Amino acid sequence: MVDLSGPLGKSRDAAKILLDEVGPHWFPVELDPAIVVDREKKGIIPAFSCLSERLLRDLFADRLKAQSGKIIVVSSDLFGLGAVLEWISPQRDSLRDGIVKLDDALIEKIDGYCIEFARDPGWLDRSFPAVAYTPTRPATFAYINLVRHLIVEPAKGRKIRKGDGLDFCHTVIACGCASAAMLDKHWKQRVEAFPQPNNIAPIYYGPNLDQLVSDLYARTIENPGRGLRSAPV
Repeated sequence: MVDLSGPLGKSRDAAKILLDEVGPHWFPVELDPAIVVDREKKGIIPAFSCLSERLLRDLFADRLKAQSGKIIVVSSDLFGLGAVLEWISPQRDSLRDGIVKLDDALIEKIDGYCIEFARDPGWLDRSFPAVAYTPTRPATFAYINLVRHLIVEPAKGRKIRKGDGLDFCHTVIACGCASAAMLDKHWKQRVEAFPQPNNIAPIYYGPNLDQLVSDLYARTIENPGRGLRSAPV
């Protein structure tokens, strides 16, 4: 939804058509990894630990409000995503401000961790001990390993940069509940460096788009109606 706040004009119209074609086949997820990790800690299963009940509730309330004075028909059209574009338009500036704050917070936090690591390499394992993959806590597994990578990477010449805050959140949530995910190249490489064995979703990036479509199609043919565990938004 944050990304959708950007397109205008013809790009926005094209996005609306695509979203309407998705129909009711979507799943609202949290953006804040800390919320998901906390839910996993409490024993909540992955699909529900990633679920954004607030987003679903607020969107549903907005759709009902739009039908005020009419007979309310609960159908797949009620959950169409095209209307999201109108819903988020007034929030465009606040969403953009939120992205900036998210980036600043992550960069400040990781920079502080990097200073501690440079002073004492043993600090990393004491503060963020490596964790093995467990099916009930995939987001926690992704969160810890991504933080570890971001702390160590500056020593290899790669430093966290603007835009990474949102990508960090996307990556943790994708690892937490998706069956497939498309990320930027650097985040795909970070996920592929996670300790093995794990059952994290296969990750694709730009040049893999055709392969992603082919794989999803093949999985849908093999298991009609179950091409994805979830289709995060």
